Amino acid sequence: MKLKKKRVMIFLDRWASGGIESFIVNLLENSDSSKYEFTVVTSTKESTLFDQRIEKLNIQFIVLLKSFSKWYIRPWIMFDKFKKFIKHNTFDVYHFHIYNAVSLIFPSIISNKSKVIIHSHNADVAHDNTRIIKLLVHKFAKATLLRKKYQLVAVSNLAGKWMYGNRKFLIINNGIDNKKFEFSESQRLIYREKFQIDKQSIVFLNIGRLNEQKNQILFIHILKMIKKNSTKKIKGIIVGDGPLLNILNLEIKPNNLEDCISILSGRNDIEKIASMSDIFLLPSIYEGLPIVGVEMQSNGLLCFFSSNVDTAVQITDKSFFININDSPEQLAENVLEKLDYLNLSNRKKYNSVVNNEGYGIDNTVKDIIKLYEVN
Repeated sequence: MKLKKKRVMIFLDRWASGGIESFIVNLLENSDSSKYEFTVVTSTKESTLFDQRIEKLNIQFIVLLKSFSKWYIRPWIMFDKFKKFIKHNTFDVYHFHIYNAVSLIFPSIISNKSKVIIHSHNADVAHDNTRIIKLLVHKFAKATLLRKKYQLVAVSNLAGKWMYGNRKFLIINNGIDNKKFEFSESQRLIYREKFQIDKQSIVFLNIGRLNEQKNQILFIHILKMIKKNSTKKIKGIIVGDGPLLNILNLEIKPNNLEDCISILSGRNDIEKIASMSDIFLLPSIYEGLPIVGVEMQSNGLLCFFSSNVDTAVQITDKSFFININDSPEQLAENVLEKLDYLNLSNRKKYNSVVNNEGYGIDNTVKDIIKLYEVN
């Protein structure tokens, strides 16, 4: 007798090209398709980066809104659309991946008899002129919309406290396809030739959505100071898509960094770019636990993370924290002090180090599947 597949809805408010999307696709690719039938539901689709991988999985991908509305209107428009969708579609498991508590309005309409998982991936809201309002709405939603019936999950302690306060939650690591991110000497040579980077240059890498949160402007300013105060050849690579692309380009030009810093968009070869690089620098204003930070450590890069990132991201002995409130000059000095950690000969070992610490995708999928199976 053929077993009936368990139907699982994966919800993400906006589908872009960031770490949460990468996490979801990794989960889908490594789950047993003979046991689980997945449907991804989102409000708007802003990126095609993961399209090929999703198409291979032959899963339903539902986009509920045709256009992107203002931040203070969109949740209510989306809520109406989602309510109609749920009325005509039922699932065994509802898995909500969320940034802030406003998204708790969506699971609030799911039947009490259903399995609902809330998965927190972030630890703050944008630091812009809407911040105070968004924080107030977040706190109100957290206080009024969290239900006892929910299984609460977070990518880190920081992300869990931000979303759930003192409520009990489960931390599930942001697992990666660690074999994919193992350092490759051959790819390093191929990609350095491809990007016309010589063997002596130190390549600084930043990966993330081009937005205020990821703080790539500080990355640019740090590299400017490193270039000014070091005799070594340097090259900066920013990989990502997002609303600040033009602003970042305008920041590069007046600082005479066109030959030093490049922005690459729409990339699906991150592991090869990682092998080409030497230092990963993530000066984020806030994070949950960045999956790209795990990937870069698995590749053996020397990594510098904003001190605003959960300390759980420090997996290897080549990872350090920087205070983004320090001046670019001080931050550049902090980075230059650690250049002795650059060592190509031992980079391969860090792949197993990261996996042994529980950040392999197999471990993550097992932990999530356990939740799907619990009634």
